[in-house]
Amino acid sequence: MVKLIILLVIILLILYTFYKIFKKIVKAILLLLFLIIIVSIILGISLFKDYQELKTNIQTSPTIVFFTSNNTIKTGFIITPNTKNQTTTPYTPLTDQEVIIYQQYLSQKDYNGILSNNYKLFIINTIALQKLLKDKIEIIGKEVTKEQIIGLIDSDNLELFIQKQNILNLEQIKKELNIKNNIQLKAAVLIISLKEDNLPLLLEEFKMKNIIIYPETILFKTIRVIP
Repeated sequence: MVKLIILLVIILLILYTFYKIFKKIVKAILLLLFLIIIVSIILGISLFKDYQELKTNIQTSPTIVFFTSNNTIKTGFIITPNTKNQTTTPYTPLTDQEVIIYQQYLSQKDYNGILSNNYKLFIINTIALQKLLKDKIEIIGKEVTKEQIIGLIDSDNLELFIQKQNILNLEQIKKELNIKNNIQLKAAVLIISLKEDNLPLLLEEFKMKNIIIYPETILFKTIRVIP
């Protein structure tokens, strides 16, 4: 009889111990779920606010875009906001002097110095152009391949490259597009050759680290880690 009582006491103690442990585990799980919900709500609100800010500012403030290879600026342009009465192109190619100045900032990774009064800075590696360019490209009535455009952008000697490839008439392009130098010619060719509405492709290349976006706000940080 005594042994039976002792056994029951031991069983009750074991059950009570398991109950206490189980209760603590349940509390910990509930607390964790509560924290996850709170963090998700805060993150969701932050992402929404960041998206709204991006949507508004990208349409009202200038954005600067570089195309680089081996950390060297090959060309670029500034996208100015569209206005109702705008009659000129929203793309303004960078000048040679601007590229020299921006290159100094880029070499030091001084993105804030580059950004200046612009809203966003996009640094696009020319590797990404394989996806960002149109499938069919026509420059002043002549069909050009993606590979030729990428080669043209990467080239340090544009005249020699065009001569070897026999793809375009350099002087004709400069005259028809009112371009004064090779940096601006590359920018003009890219503006013609890039796909329209290529945001999904830009984000894909951003996740692959072929594009730098500065400042990288919480929206872009989240996009980068999403599978």
